Amino acid sequence: MTSFGVDSFTLRFQMWIQGFEQLTQYKSWLIGLGEGANNAFLLDIYDYGSFHNTYVDILFQGGLLRLGVYLYVVILCGNKIGKVKNE
Repeated sequence: MTSFGVDSFTLRFQMWIQGFEQLTQYKSWLIGLGEGANNAFLLDIYDYGSFHNTYVDILFQGGLLRLGVYLYVVILCGNKIGKVKNE
């Protein structure tokens, strides 16, 4: 339970939904709302500076382009690590 009287998953899910609505309202799915936008958006409503989900934070700040680059790098690194033969 949080100080708002709800379980943390419900609170986080509400934050994510409101963040997606904000992206839709400003037509910012492709490029996001800018660096630190999640902090400014959430502090007023929830008194938090993060969506508590890295992927949603990246999507909100940099849109699908930034999230795509991030996921590409994560997959690339995972593949490189998986190919290491020296345990």
